[in-house]
Amino acid sequence: MALVAVLTQILLLRSKKGGRFPAAELLMVSYGARQHIRQNALQHLHQEIAITKKKGSFGFGGFVGSTDKTRAY
Repeated sequence: MALVAVLTQILLLRSKKGGRFPAAELLMVSYGARQHIRQNALQHLHQEIAITKKKGSFGFGGFVGSTDKTRAY
């Protein structure tokens, strides 16, 4: 069994309404990501998110830059 994906989730504060909403990033693990993990070069994993977007990866950027009007949290 091999590692297929890594999901990270944090809670961000809403600026206008108050409260919190979840922001997530998903890394679909590729050969390159496995090599970074084996070599303990975890600081390079954020690059793998951009490389594997076609496989379904996404980062925090889509959540952090959004407004309350565009997302119904």
